Amino acid sequence: MLALRLSKGGSTSSPRTERRTAATTNGTEVGCDNEKTLELMLEYKGYIGEVVYDDEAEILHARVINSGPYPIANAEATDVEGIKREFRISIDVYLDGCAEFGIEPIAPTALPMTVETSN
Repeated sequence: MLALRLSKGGSTSSPRTERRTAATTNGTEVGCDNEKTLELMLEYKGYIGEVVYDDEAEILHARVINSGPYPIANAEATDVEGIKREFRISIDVYLDGCAEFGIEPIAPTALPMTVETSN
């Protein structure tokens, strides 16, 4: 499950400085300060999808980011429910195609963990 939250910082915030964040079911938040993109994460069958919102095109783009250097699945939609559905479909199509042709699917890998520290 993916929940979106838009929040403004302070009363003098303009639309260009909005902080856009998303909370996943495990409580992890991701976000950015760029008015053009909103970055989110999805998970299905162990595959992690990075979702980027293109404000100009008003499209959500998802791609698997834990399959090594090989892009195994992509998805596009205009809303959150749609991108979640299309991401799941793209993973299922990939796995079904591998099974049909007797190819071992690329297994999802662990993502490196980034830890931020302050002085």
